[in-house]
Amino acid sequence: MIGTSPEWISAFAAVGALVAATGAALQAKSLFQVESARDQAAAQNRKRTQARAISAWVAAEIDADDRECSYGMVISNSSSEMIFDVRVEITGKAGEPLSPATFTVLPPGDYYLAETAEKWVWSYPSEIGSFENEIRPITKSKRRRITSLAFRDSDDVRWRRFESGTLQELATTS
Repeated sequence: MIGTSPEWISAFAAVGALVAATGAALQAKSLFQVESARDQAAAQNRKRTQARAISAWVAAEIDADDRECSYGMVISNSSSEMIFDVRVEITGKAGEPLSPATFTVLPPGDYYLAETAEKWVWSYPSEIGSFENEIRPITKSKRRRITSLAFRDSDDVRWRRFESGTLQELATTS
């Protein structure tokens, strides 16, 4: 009718095993979600590695007598690979937008570009180490500043660094 003790023990053992298996499955699911989130974060971090290594700032060439020879910008590609389709937007001494500096390609390195006599034209980029004079960052000016730096990395991902320093991946255009 009701069954023998061994049958009851067997039934309780089966129910216990089912509860333990359900608990193990829930724990495995939770661990899988944690590992998946960690893998996604690591992939996003790897994706942003080159983009984080690209920056630009306003600078001045300073001679031995501590006088400014030129104003311009430094663009730094601290990654080990080239970047492409670079566009740097900058403001001048009165806070007015200057013509953007654009490059088809920028190899690794730190480059200085001076404002030229023609207001809307930039000199060719030259490696910082090629100057006899000091290239000094301008850190206190509220007028002279980089307002935007956009580029495409070696994985064909478009990025934009804003004036605040924030880095944003841009949507791809097809």
